[in-house]
Amino acid sequence: MEDREALGRLAQYVVHASFSQEKIRYVEKTGSVMYKSKIHLGKKRNFEVLDAIEFLHRVCLHIPDPYEAVIRYYGYYSNAARGKRKRLGLEEVSPPIVVDDAPDKKNLPQVLGEVM
Repeated sequence: MEDREALGRLAQYVVHASFSQEKIRYVEKTGSVMYKSKIHLGKKRNFEVLDAIEFLHRVCLHIPDPYEAVIRYYGYYSNAARGKRKRLGLEEVSPPIVVDDAPDKKNLPQVLGEVM
């Protein structure tokens, strides 16, 4: 594979949303949000119904604090690849490349003010 193709695939992976908007439905009549996902073994269902504000709150919990490091390792440096090399007794050849992709953060009152 050419480097250009590999970089393109990496870029698509990095900008990929953390969840699909197609899994979210807003029920205007009740002011609630239904989020569909894989089946939850404990709840034995594949959806969650939340008040709109509660849904926003839960989404905001995944936004890191300002200056909080959000580092991900890809390909050769991923946890899976490093674990495989360790099991096989292979040496690391160079330090990992760090991608810092922490999103800009709005505080919860700002977000709620924009929604309400």
